[in-house]
Amino acid sequence: MTKEEIRERNREKLHRILDMVLDGNGFESRKRNETGTLPTLFFEYSGHVNLFKIALHKDGWFSYADPDGKWEFYLNNEISDTVLETLDAQIKDSLKDDKELDTIRRDIKQVEDKLAEDKKKLSKMKKTLRKKAKEHEADT
Repeated sequence: MTKEEIRERNREKLHRILDMVLDGNGFESRKRNETGTLPTLFFEYSGHVNLFKIALHKDGWFSYADPDGKWEFYLNNEISDTVLETLDAQIKDSLKDDKELDTIRRDIKQVEDKLAEDKKKLSKMKKTLRKKAKEHEADT
């Protein structure tokens, strides 16, 4: 196989990998404290060595956690179909677990956080109102 053929095949496979990562993550932040145990995928490209990396955290990402799966692809070499199938299977497996409860918990936490923020704003507004009312009474 020529270098050009390898490059073209790898390009197609990289598009497939990127689709897997984006489909697995969605388009939201995937911090564990925000999304519970929804899976988190990372991808990284190191242009100086032409290396593409994927990391999978099946139960969500948190600081200093080692990934459950890691894959590295040097783009000068052909990406193995077997490795690609393994990556696809791992991602699908992490997504098929029943994540509905975690999604509901995440949504509740987001609403609770927003509510707490709104309560702080309301408290400040009430304090400002009391202060202005006192100033107004003093002026009249």
